[in-house]
Amino acid sequence: MHVKYKPVVHSKKGADAAGTATYSGRREGLALYFARLVRPLWKAKFSKPGAGGLQAPNISDEVLVIVQKNLQALKDLLDKNPHLFHSAPGDYTGARSATASEQEAWKAEQSSVSQLLNLLGRTIEAVSFVLLLTDHRIGELISQCDTSVQKMITGLTFEQLITTQDGVTASRALVNVVINQQIGQQISVDTISEVLQQRCGSFCSTDDAKENVRKAVESPNPVERQRWLGESLRLFMKGARILEFDKLREICGDYQHLNYAKGAIELPLYCAHILDPDGQGAEYWAAGLPSNDLRSEAWQRRSNCYDLVLDSLGVFDERAGSAKQSQAGSSNVDEPDSVRTHAYELAFGCEDEIFHSKLYDWLIQRGLADELLEMRPAYLEAHLRREPITVQKYQLLWQFYVKDSQPLRAAEVLGTLADSAEFDIPLETRVEYLTLAVGNAKSHPVSAGGRHETAIAFLTDLEEKLEVAQVQLEIYNILAPRVNEPGEVGAKIQLLSKTLLNVTELYQLYAEPFDLPIMKLLIFHVSGHRDDNMTRPIWNKIFQDALEGEEPKAGADKLISKIVSLGQRFYPSDSAFPLKHIASLLVRFSLANKGLLPYGWAPRILIQCGVPFHEVWDIFHEMYESQIPPFNDQANVQAVSSDIAVLLADWLEEAKRPQSSASKGEFPVYRIDQAVDQYLAELGQGRAETKTAYESIKRQLRRNW
Repeated sequence: MHVKYKPVVHSKKGADAAGTATYSGRREGLALYFARLVRPLWKAKFSKPGAGGLQAPNISDEVLVIVQKNLQALKDLLDKNPHLFHSAPGDYTGARSATASEQEAWKAEQSSVSQLLNLLGRTIEAVSFVLLLTDHRIGELISQCDTSVQKMITGLTFEQLITTQDGVTASRALVNVVINQQIGQQISVDTISEVLQQRCGSFCSTDDAKENVRKAVESPNPVERQRWLGESLRLFMKGARILEFDKLREICGDYQHLNYAKGAIELPLYCAHILDPDGQGAEYWAAGLPSNDLRSEAWQRRSNCYDLVLDSLGVFDERAGSAKQSQAGSSNVDEPDSVRTHAYELAFGCEDEIFHSKLYDWLIQRGLADELLEMRPAYLEAHLRREPITVQKYQLLWQFYVKDSQPLRAAEVLGTLADSAEFDIPLETRVEYLTLAVGNAKSHPVSAGGRHETAIAFLTDLEEKLEVAQVQLEIYNILAPRVNEPGEVGAKIQLLSKTLLNVTELYQLYAEPFDLPIMKLLIFHVSGHRDDNMTRPIWNKIFQDALEGEEPKAGADKLISKIVSLGQRFYPSDSAFPLKHIASLLVRFSLANKGLLPYGWAPRILIQCGVPFHEVWDIFHEMYESQIPPFNDQANVQAVSSDIAVLLADWLEEAKRPQSSASKGEFPVYRIDQAVDQYLAELGQGRAETKTAYESIKRQLRRNW
């Protein structure tokens, strides 16, 4: 025997002919088994003429109980194994990639199975209903109905009772007779209502629940009103499976009008689950709401119920917001602010993650993100991490982690945001994200979670990225005035503002082609790349640019401004600030302009750059001793000696100053004393000023050390 595992649609010929579905073996087996279980009663009338002119049960209680027992066993099996009659995830994937006719076949299959499951549940309740009528003397009950209803009932089969509008009309009339009978016997209506709802809820109309709402409207007593509303909610929940959405919306509107937060929130939340009995809507949400998916209809039913909850929250919000200030201290249970607070407590107390996700989105759209972060409800983290990811979600997520004392996770989210290529984030904002990421990573406790080594590596990576991003931002700010230039230039500058680049890209695509010498130095500084053959020409050009077209005095002022700012920025980086080469350039300029510049001009510039006195002295002493041009010329050597005299005098004064960075205790007294003797011995004739300076240094060395 060939068994079909998948449904198939057979198309009819003709432009407007609809296709017919051939169901799978699974569905056909379920239908066949159900039909065999109900065969003893399905076509039989549920009553027959009895003694005394009254109707009597047509099917014995024993047969009804056996049929019901078998049906309940089938229902229990299906409830415990819902996958038996659901398409597997693989089938859904296949359906999404299948032809339109195959998708239609799957849809028809799922719809048919759902109808069979509903029919199974209603049939079980129908048997319970008939057994209950038998307990209450079915013949007498039928005789108390209207003549037209009696005539209808006597002709009803079990099939018609379960599946037709006549069956609904008949069952409603019989329920009313049973309730009236209880009232006549002074028996509580609540008791029989409870029995009816428990055993055959779908055969009981929502009239009782609506009646309770009416009584609540009419009751002047707040406590009694709450009792009637609570009873109505219980009854509406019992009949939730047969509640149409329009009716549910109307009920929620009544609850809103009556300030009954519990009903307005809990009833639609309950219906969201009831209307998605096999969880297809939940599966669809978990899968990310893919397009062209058969489960979307189940999700829409569920989502509509959630929207009713949000609508109620919105109504209570608006009502509380417009309440008069004088009502703020009211103890009335219907007081708007109390109702709103209770409604939100119920909403946040719900354990439905899917609803929470919709609730969070709704609150964020209403500008309540900060309040949400302060609350940090159970499902907020998962919601913010859920696809599709947005900038807004990640911005809230890192703040969530900060408030939740998880700075390392906050740093990870910020780092992801900064690096993201899928979001259109301005460069300045990316740098800001990296700055925040570094700050949070540094806040990570050493012992937290045993991730210390990982955290250090992560922090190091973030700091390096931040340095490079800051270089990129500086390059962009320099080139921004040209961003609208046509062609490749403008396009390259626009790219610079949209994504983070590495140092190699910054150098090769921007610093070099756009001839940005200082940016080249900055890139060398950040990357730690050292190549004198590349760095020295850059510094040569910086000097040339500063001096070009300038008188020596003005050129000297420009050099001071340029070199000091760069030195303070780059020293002690050998990659970007080759100290000896820069000192050589300064001295050569000084030697070329003897008489125009004061002695000590060159070493004082280096001191302003932040270079320690001892380093500057070592470099100048090396020049003094080198005999390498231009220091093989005695006049130049004597000029360097005069620079050294000024440098040592400045150093000495600095060492004597309290709390100086040039510590008096670390001052190399003996070495300087010996060197000064050498400088004095080799000092040329006519350099009285320099001689006086050296002699003063020696006297102070004797006096202070």
